[in-house]
Amino acid sequence: MQEIELINECKKYNPLAQKIIYKKYYSLFLRISIRYVSDTEDAKDIVQDAFLKIFSNINSFKSEGSFEGWMKRIVVNDTLTFVKKKSKNNTESISEFSDIESNINNFKEETEDDQEDIHPKFTEEELLAAIHSLPEIYKIVFNLICIEHYSHKEASALLNISEENSRIRLMKARQKLKKIVMAKMVKV
Repeated sequence: MQEIELINECKKYNPLAQKIIYKKYYSLFLRISIRYVSDTEDAKDIVQDAFLKIFSNINSFKSEGSFEGWMKRIVVNDTLTFVKKKSKNNTESISEFSDIESNINNFKEETEDDQEDIHPKFTEEELLAAIHSLPEIYKIVFNLICIEHYSHKEASALLNISEENSRIRLMKARQKLKKIVMAKMVKV
């Protein structure tokens, strides 16, 4: 079946079409969710809930743009909602969010040195671990912009922060990842 046929069948609540889409995209969406949430079981729950939302709201997909992109946005939004709820229970994360908002003018612009490309051989697991080691406020922006290819405008709208704050968080994420990379290079 072509994707358009699958979508139309899903709009008719055809379980076979839903199963085909689920199998086709499950692992991709799980990898996306795991980039934001370090616990695999939480990521699996998020993806399950996202698929329920996808199939429940599939009639709102108007075949404008990519179906995969439309579904990805649901997965990312559900994952961010989970992270925000989890952060509300973690006072350290909340204070870090407010500190960076209130002290935004104290951060300096990224220098040319911070943009150097250094690529030691990282396995996918090591790279994922490095990203997960970032503070949540940096990890989310890094994933949205560098992995999901959102613009700073889109990321700032999703996170209810300014575009400048999005840029600063990305800069800080890159700086922290650079330190991890440099530490690995020293060990090699």
